[in-house]
Amino acid sequence: MMGVVPAAMNASHTAPTRKSLFLRACRGESVERVPVWMMRQAGRYLPEYRELRQKHPFLEVCKTPELAAEVSLQPFRRLGVDVVIVFSDILIPAEAMGMALELNDSGPVLPCPIRNAAQVEALKDFDPEQQTRFVPDAIRGICRAVGPDVPVMGFAAAPWTLACYMIEGRSRDSFPAADALIAGKNRARNRPLFEGAGRRRGLGGAVVRHLVRRVEPPRL
Repeated sequence: MMGVVPAAMNASHTAPTRKSLFLRACRGESVERVPVWMMRQAGRYLPEYRELRQKHPFLEVCKTPELAAEVSLQPFRRLGVDVVIVFSDILIPAEAMGMALELNDSGPVLPCPIRNAAQVEALKDFDPEQQTRFVPDAIRGICRAVGPDVPVMGFAAAPWTLACYMIEGRSRDSFPAADALIAGKNRARNRPLFEGAGRRRGLGGAVVRHLVRRVEPPRL
């Protein structure tokens, strides 16, 4: 006498792709396993990264799509993580808005930080497909390398974080210059720096445009 095969056993089972697993986890849905990725996924713990950095400064890697894609892919190849994180820096929009930027392993430096309303007004609007085209180009290169089943993650600073760097000039434990610029007598004139996506030169708008270019489908 033949037994009845449960439907779950009778159906063919296909393992979920990395992208499916990641997106379902982001939506809070049930997943077969927790997708794995790490903060600072690419970096000095990898010998291949250290070898590449001996030849190329940090900012050059960020702004050269082939190098940024290669560094982004290094932990994916070595560790088999579920997500590729685009190698970049949160201060790339600040440079695109006209500020000088120095990046090295000790941290970012903006040598001419914002200290007055005139500097706020001097900030430039920017087109991510022009001034920061190297970022979407790196994303396209990564997508070509990993195919459609692997998620690619980008990131950006919140407007307040970006503002603190642009005003303080470097990373600090507190933000006295930022607090003074916001609360000082010229706070109304400085307000455009912190306004949202509706203002072209405000940091909210800059961050939104920067992120939109990261989430639009890449042209492969």
